[in-house]
Amino acid sequence: MGFSANQYSIVSDMFPKRAVGAVSGFGGTLGYIGASFYAIVCGSVLDHNGKNYTPLMIFAGTGYILAFAIIHFCAPRLDPAKI
Repeated sequence: MGFSANQYSIVSDMFPKRAVGAVSGFGGTLGYIGASFYAIVCGSVLDHNGKNYTPLMIFAGTGYILAFAIIHFCAPRLDPAKI
């Protein structure tokens, strides 16, 4: 949940007021869809490796680094969007 605060602050910094709700909602929707698939994948991983949580924890820990890299790749200067 700590990283979700970044979603709202980045969106409000980059998009005009009229688009903030739509962009935040789109990001939240994609996050919830991803979480649904992640739950299915977690169950499958645990079934196949004898209930060992290590791969899941490694993947979860690298998620923040991956999200940080994606944000900086997509918006390196965090300039406002030209809409």
